[in-house]
Amino acid sequence: MGVSCCEEYVAERNRLKASPDAGRADLERELVRVTRDHGKQVGAIVAGVPADQVKDRMIALDACRKELEADLGVAPAPDPMRIHPGMAQT
Repeated sequence: MGVSCCEEYVAERNRLKASPDAGRADLERELVRVTRDHGKQVGAIVAGVPADQVKDRMIALDACRKELEADLGVAPAPDPMRIHPGMAQT
């Protein structure tokens, strides 16, 4: 028995909805990583590493964080609506 039109439709709609969500999730993961790395740099300064040794890295991380936050500000919010794969059966 082949795949029905409804099953194809459901699969394609769910694939299309997942694509923008995946991009946003990537941005969110990167922001968490950048924030964590920035915290490590601050921790290094607190531990006694001279600030001039970590300054350039901190500036780069801060710029990256600001860019990611701006990108997330315009990225579409995740769409919780998905069509159940078994819809075609009902």
